[in-house]
Amino acid sequence: LTRAQALAVHDAHLRAVAGPWALTVGRDHLAWGQGAFGGPLLSAHAPPRTLVSLATDVAVRVPLLSSVFGPIRGTAFVADLGPRQNHPGANLSGIKLNARRGWFEIGIGTVQQWGGTGGPTASVGKRLLDHLVIVDSFTGIDDFQFSNKLAGVDVRATFPAL
Repeated sequence: LTRAQALAVHDAHLRAVAGPWALTVGRDHLAWGQGAFGGPLLSAHAPPRTLVSLATDVAVRVPLLSSVFGPIRGTAFVADLGPRQNHPGANLSGIKLNARRGWFEIGIGTVQQWGGTGGPTASVGKRLLDHLVIVDSFTGIDDFQFSNKLAGVDVRATFPAL
């Protein structure tokens, strides 16, 4: 290790909570999934990234959706991947929703790598639509080719009596 690496900030962030919302800014880990260290979209094994994240601090009731799926938690983030990428300065963004009804929980989410020096460009609106993989996968309306993306679904069943 060089001295610069040994003295680098590993994990430091500010978190503000207002009502059910939590805003996080700084270097932080993201782990999405049912396991202790995350899951198929993001795991705690990667180094922390400089990011901005908006999430629900507690599960919230969303009209119509919560009557079917139960209380919902959500997270959205944008992170800087740094200079050591195929396109230096690329970004990582993601959206994840989890809903829990009784002993059953389901989560859906998408993660994308985009931008950077020499990377394809797109408008903010198209980047947001790109997170809705159903637009790209099933409708045939538009074929977004400006990001690397991964979508996932995770489920968990909890049996408190056991």
